[in-house]
Amino acid sequence: MDGIALGAVIHELQPLIGGKIDKVQQPEKDLLLFVVRANNGNQRLLFSIHAENGRIQLTNRSFDNPMNAPAFCMLLRRRLVGGRICSIRQLGADRVCEIIVLARNELFDEVSLRLIIELTGKHANLLLLEPNGAIVDCLRRVSANNDGARILLPGFPYDPIPSQNRLDPYSAPLAAFESVYTSPDPVRAMTAAFDGVSKQSAMALLSAAATPETLFSLIRSLRSGNFA
Repeated sequence: MDGIALGAVIHELQPLIGGKIDKVQQPEKDLLLFVVRANNGNQRLLFSIHAENGRIQLTNRSFDNPMNAPAFCMLLRRRLVGGRICSIRQLGADRVCEIIVLARNELFDEVSLRLIIELTGKHANLLLLEPNGAIVDCLRRVSANNDGARILLPGFPYDPIPSQNRLDPYSAPLAAFESVYTSPDPVRAMTAAFDGVSKQSAMALLSAAATPETLFSLIRSLRSGNFA
């Protein structure tokens, strides 16, 4: 799931906005399932933080849960169950999703909690943030012992994934797409130039667009939610 595919899924998830989180389950180490009551029915929202199969999707599948829920799952239940989803959006053009949940804290005050899902391969993670940006906890804690890595521990401020100095395809100018077509390897040129575009998506987009102008228009269409 690259940034293009994540954008399509987030477009599919917009009807969940306003829905109430009824259940949080963690059937596997890298798998979480939210049952969201929205539009007079229950929707099952799956988060896979697997290094190779990381994804977000709606599912009809049921999972067997362990006898004792993991500590991170218990934390999410305590903080999110009963809360309402306020927004679901992609951060930038890469594989990062933010879900804002309006929930009540221990003092029964309403607070906006942020759920960050980073689908970045072996560094994939799911984090719950306080309104001030501090990390409540995360599925995979990262300490200062990991050289060059962000510190992802409870109480620390959340640092977004460092920029790869690539262009956002949804806001890039036409000239950026023209350089792709003049390259001897357009697929590689596109993945190197733009955030969130995998080799598979680049091949599909370039096969569907014979000219830079067509590709530019196609990307703008995706930004508006016209996925097919």
